[in-house]
Amino acid sequence: MGICCKNYKTDIEEDLAHIIVPVLAVFGDADENVGVPESLHTFGQIFSENNHQNYKSSLFKDASHTFIDINKISEEDTVEDILHRIIHQGKNTFVLDFIAEILEHF
Repeated sequence: MGICCKNYKTDIEEDLAHIIVPVLAVFGDADENVGVPESLHTFGQIFSENNHQNYKSSLFKDASHTFIDINKISEEDTVEDILHRIIHQGKNTFVLDFIAEILEHF
């Protein structure tokens, strides 16, 4: 089905149906590795059908698969360039409010 990852053949629907712990599903709208619309729909549908009470999903604008703001990197950047940026710019490398959203749930 490939709802979760475009690069692998996977069907996580059965696993999702058995999750009983709180879930914070985070997605980036610029993620090229994950079928985001399909994943959001499937996660929401399965958790709704199974009456999962503690589920939240968030979609971050301009976020890559790693939640780095795509406006702060270029296609010419190497992995080393991006890691250097993370080391020197820290949380400012990531999309706005991503880290705050994660920390809010811990």
